[in-house]
Amino acid sequence: MSESVRTRSALVLIATFVAGAVFGAGVYAWLGPRPHPHRGGFGAPPGGLPRWMAQLDLTADQEAKARAIFDTYRPQLQKVFEESFPKARAVNEQMDAELKAVLTPAQREKLDAWRKEHPHPMGFPPPPPPPK
Repeated sequence: MSESVRTRSALVLIATFVAGAVFGAGVYAWLGPRPHPHRGGFGAPPGGLPRWMAQLDLTADQEAKARAIFDTYRPQLQKVFEESFPKARAVNEQMDAELKAVLTPAQREKLDAWRKEHPHPMGFPPPPPPPK
């Protein structure tokens, strides 16, 4: 196997992991557990605000208006996510299948072993099943 093929294979492998991690993080951020809005966490839970908004020192009136804005757009964002999630998962699965076709059986075993040891790339758990 030439050096350029190995380099390309390594780059494809790295890109697959990075894409999966980024996508998984986004899925987790959107559908993951919703902590109390003042205790941090991802996103804005229903009736709450994202923790980064605490840095803005909002007045009570501004906070109420911001909550209303988040609550207004949450259903639209949820719909977009529900439509795009299955497509993104399918692309990721296709990319993984093509990557495995490039690897030798020994390399596939190493990849599978690595994935078992690192089930949550970059510390994020796998995305939940697609919404129904």
